[in-house]
Amino acid sequence: GYLMEHLIPLGMFFYTPLTFEQLGVFEGMGAYRHVLAQPLVNASVVVQGVHDRAYVMADGVFVQVVKRESVASFSVTATKTLTIIVENMGYIGFSKAMLDYTAEYKGISGVTIDGQSPLEWEHFKIQWSCSIAKSWTLLSI
Repeated sequence: GYLMEHLIPLGMFFYTPLTFEQLGVFEGMGAYRHVLAQPLVNASVVVQGVHDRAYVMADGVFVQVVKRESVASFSVTATKTLTIIVENMGYIGFSKAMLDYTAEYKGISGVTIDGQSPLEWEHFKIQWSCSIAKSWTLLSI
């Protein structure tokens, strides 16, 4: 609902989701949206490489939270869009992973729907403010 109204299109469409760093989004939240070519009915969805927490929405309705380093398959029914909102929970200042840009990215590394990787993802940043934070209840999930 309310948060979805604050997605700011970056004007970027790519075959696969890009990391926040590739998009120039270095803090806060970003989102990825795929417009469905055909409706999904109990489709098996897997969000891969989540850094740090993802909120999956089907046609704007909350479906699932996916946390960092977890691999979960869940069922989705949707007719128009699959949107994944990703929360960047910050960077740590110490770790061997910090030396490897591909290991300590923010965002997601991929998505599969019934074992297939959907192509063409639109990328968004989220205009964050205190009023949005106070009204967004998904953070408490």
